[in-house]
Amino acid sequence: MNRIIVSDSCAEITQEMQNKSKIEIAPFFIDVLDVSMVADESVDIDNLVELMAKSKEAVRTAAPTPDSFYSPAKGYDEVFYVTISSKLSTTYNNAHIAKTMLEDENPNVKVHVFDSKSAACGETKVITWIQEEMEQNKSFEEIVENVENKIKNLNTIFVLENLDNLIKNGRMSKLSGFIASALSIYPVCIGNDGKIEVKEKPRGIKSALNRMGNLIGEMTDTFSDKNIFITYIRNKERANKIKNLIEEKYDFKEINVLSGTALSSTYANDGGIIIAF
Repeated sequence: MNRIIVSDSCAEITQEMQNKSKIEIAPFFIDVLDVSMVADESVDIDNLVELMAKSKEAVRTAAPTPDSFYSPAKGYDEVFYVTISSKLSTTYNNAHIAKTMLEDENPNVKVHVFDSKSAACGETKVITWIQEEMEQNKSFEEIVENVENKIKNLNTIFVLENLDNLIKNGRMSKLSGFIASALSIYPVCIGNDGKIEVKEKPRGIKSALNRMGNLIGEMTDTFSDKNIFITYIRNKERANKIKNLIEEKYDFKEINVLSGTALSSTYANDGGIIIAF
């Protein structure tokens, strides 16, 4: 039985994950200043962040094409697509178009599109769930049912240091952004049914990280059977601080620290931290 996972390029994919099962990436596209780039592992994150800082306009992103989901999945018996939240992008819809293309070509193929209702390491979390089910030799139908149920309880929290992209794309007013910067406010946000919601606005990064850590305990009361993922954008020291805080407060099965992808960087921006569990 040939199985494949195809994820969009917002997810952080480790070599260990690549070794466990066949994973292919459907890339986003990024336009900033006069530079267009395919948002894959070849992107220089330092250069991308510098370009975003220089640009007076909002960074523009385009979803992976239906063909970028369809092409790598041709010839497989079972296909699992994983996408960024459908509330943030048309990626989920494009993956469904690819699903239809595969089914039209081969009526026997089994295809499912997982809406992660998250991003970055939230998608990574979904991929690891699929792989765990595969390792237990679960059927296609069992994998779909079990992972969809787990997604319902997936939690995502993130802290933003740089608010420029939120201001440039109109999600935050210039006045609010100015006040937040002047008062050293670091918004703590959560994923709410796939949408981004500002949960609190603590002052100072230390307070923001502490609040992020406390929120974990408010959002779940089971830890020992869970892995938690941390995505950071150009600030591994900060990621390690939240990792240490989590280790002190909770007994998660495993804590994984990941460097953010190009697409994650356009959302969280420089210094941003995302956690998913």
